[in-house]
Amino acid sequence: MIYKAEQHNCKVTYVNPAYTSQLCPKCHHLGRRQGESFTCSNCGHQADADLNAAKNILDRKKDTEITIYTKAKDVKKIILRRIEEEQQKQDTSKKPKKAKKAKKN
Repeated sequence: MIYKAEQHNCKVTYVNPAYTSQLCPKCHHLGRRQGESFTCSNCGHQADADLNAAKNILDRKKDTEITIYTKAKDVKKIILRRIEEEQQKQDTSKKPKKAKKAKKN
């Protein structure tokens, strides 16, 4: 791959591949690859498993917290923490707001 990239003047960037084939690129939940396909159990996103992994690898390039040196077990912890943080945000945004008292004239 590096040889081909050099032939076409493409930059090669190394990223940590851990969990890229199991991560939904839409909602960022961990799912499971089923042979050649990926279906997210959280949002229902479906894709070819290799294409799904490629999208996640592209996103991983921009991830400053998960580096090429991050251990796979730590990558999983980071992903699970992010999922939990996102769920907490959604839970707090769904709470009904307190009604304002009407002013007396």
